Amino acid sequence: MKLLMIGGTRFLGRWIVEEALARGWEVTLFNRGNHADVFPNVRTIMGDREEDLMKLEGENWDAVIDTCGFHPHTVRKSVKAFKANASFYAFVSTISVYAKFPQEDDIKEEDEVLSLTEEELAQLNLDNQNVGQYYGHLKYLCEQEVLREIPDKSLIVRPGLIVGPYDPTDRFTYWATRLHEDREILAPGRQNKKIQFIDVRDLAAWIVKMTEGRITGVYNATGPKDLYTMQNLINDGKEIFQNKAKATWVSETFLLKENVQPWIELPLWIPETTPENETNIQDNGVNIDRALNQGLSFRAPKETIKDTYDWVVQTDRKLERAGLKQDKEKALLEKWNSSLNTSSLV
Repeated sequence: MKLLMIGGTRFLGRWIVEEALARGWEVTLFNRGNHADVFPNVRTIMGDREEDLMKLEGENWDAVIDTCGFHPHTVRKSVKAFKANASFYAFVSTISVYAKFPQEDDIKEEDEVLSLTEEELAQLNLDNQNVGQYYGHLKYLCEQEVLREIPDKSLIVRPGLIVGPYDPTDRFTYWATRLHEDREILAPGRQNKKIQFIDVRDLAAWIVKMTEGRITGVYNATGPKDLYTMQNLINDGKEIFQNKAKATWVSETFLLKENVQPWIELPLWIPETTPENETNIQDNGVNIDRALNQGLSFRAPKETIKDTYDWVVQTDRKLERAGLKQDKEKALLEKWNSSLNTSSLV
């Protein structure tokens, strides 16, 4: 099996390459060479996918896997370039394409999505730091470029939060390291609130399997398979690390009033209330039945937590992109506990 991997050296792409090599595939990487030391023995064609596709002319692949397409114009050029010399194209999108995510639960692949008109797209400045608010819109348009050109030989994968070793975002990594620390833990919101994430190694293995089988279509891909909550995450972490620290559950209303940033300062926390409205209590997430029917499987969350922590220790990684700073967490807990004590005296 000959695979052309666009990117393939940071996170999901890295694990896809690992999986493909383990299966004995012949892998070629096409990237800018920013992480050339990751796979020094894998053939790499250095170039920018926006400008250097001609470097790939005259070659053929059984499949192309694209984990990093973001602008529809760029993806259009890639798909057109590979249409004749690759028999399958897998594109990794996101569950952020859904118009009602994260406000609703059980979102299916055919549900309403975000998009932009041609005029809106033309006016969008991709160099602007606020372009991230259009992440889902742009990813959906990228999907459409793939499906427009090769609908009968393409796979569209819509992952949720991808976690595990080599995660550059520090989001899940925050919890994997925080739960190792033997001090009071600030836990956000409702204890039984559902959370979703997928270990990067499980996702990579499934994408490679789907590519090998030439399975087409659009699939939500996150996990775990069964209901998993913030309480489960904290309990699993405390069990792994034999941590006796108390978990203090702090209301969303309090956190929002204190301007704590959901998802960034407290990863995995997506508010279901506002300071003005505490009645909208519901889970949020996507339905993964279609992917489960195609063999998507999961390792135990405890394994993901432990392996992520071990990677942080082994690489001496400093968490800077997500998570509450220790002094801020301490101050919030003191204020919250003080408010509870005051209320009990009234």
